[in-house]
Amino acid sequence: MVTLLLVLFILDGEAHSFAVQTNGPAECLVLESKIGDALPKLIGRKPEFYAAKCADLKPFLTAS
Repeated sequence: MVTLLLVLFILDGEAHSFAVQTNGPAECLVLESKIGDALPKLIGRKPEFYAAKCADLKPFLTAS
């Protein structure tokens, strides 16, 4: 199973999002709790709004 940190933020009235693969649920929760401090450093300024949530992805096969 893959754990991702999903991040949504608003900058200049426009929505942006990205996902970061983590090494597991524990690391993801730590990153989720620190995203408020890290996001302005990543995007170069403070966003108008942001939200972050961890998600577990379960791979599955589809018929082709």
